[in-house]
Amino acid sequence: MQQSTPPTPSVSTSASTDGTNPTASLPAAGISSSDRLASGSSLETLAVSKGSSDERPHGLPAIHQLLVFLVSLLDPNDRHNTDTTRSTGLSILMIAIENGGMSFHRFPLLMALVKNDLCRHLFAIVNSRESQNTTLLAQSLRTTTLLFSCLGTHLRCHQEYFLNIVFKKLSDEARYSKNKL
Repeated sequence: MQQSTPPTPSVSTSASTDGTNPTASLPAAGISSSDRLASGSSLETLAVSKGSSDERPHGLPAIHQLLVFLVSLLDPNDRHNTDTTRSTGLSILMIAIENGGMSFHRFPLLMALVKNDLCRHLFAIVNSRESQNTTLLAQSLRTTTLLFSCLGTHLRCHQEYFLNIVFKKLSDEARYSKNKL
């Protein structure tokens, strides 16, 4: 008795690799990514074009969408993002930066995301006075340090601003401790 395997969903791969259309690699309508992954298909086979047997990995638009999602998990203004959600997002983001961070500078679409949203959210977590979660603070500091080690020459102004935040926070804590005694 032969088992029938569900058909592999097709995704259009006609997206340009210059990042001008980040939604071009989104799944076909009506098929969720969880349904595709549950059917046993790997990430590489999700990028197979209709009628083709060649396997192609996802391109820049898919990487951009993944990073947009991970960065959105860090947004301190979104009340749906709990500390646990932010911690998970930071963990996955660190893996992404460790694996591909050295190449981000070659893609203006990714660098714009890193320079604008990612740095803003990381700096907000570090600068937050409300959060008492030291694990989240440590993860955001590690992620920021990793980001600067990979893209330091491209993020000089961001690095200077980050150091100002850290020094200000340290001096405020020292003043608070001194006044408390």
